[in-house]
Amino acid sequence: MITTKSSEWLLGKAHCPRGRGVMGSTPRKRTQEYKDEAVQLVLESDRPLAAVAKSLGINDSTLGNWMKRRRTTARARRSRCRYQSAPN
Repeated sequence: MITTKSSEWLLGKAHCPRGRGVMGSTPRKRTQEYKDEAVQLVLESDRPLAAVAKSLGINDSTLGNWMKRRRTTARARRSRCRYQSAPN
């Protein structure tokens, strides 16, 4: 769940001494929690993916990949559930 504090962090409103999202910096490894919250932010907001990605300081194709991975994972889970619940 995205809290006000985490959404402020994701939107870059919180102070970050490391200078997140600066072009030319070393690529950062994002945690799964960060990726999940970023995807959730797109799904729950009325803003386009590109606008959310820009506010997070990441490339919109990166955020799009995270969303695609989430859809693929959800589809696979639904598929497994159907096979497991089928009568013998």
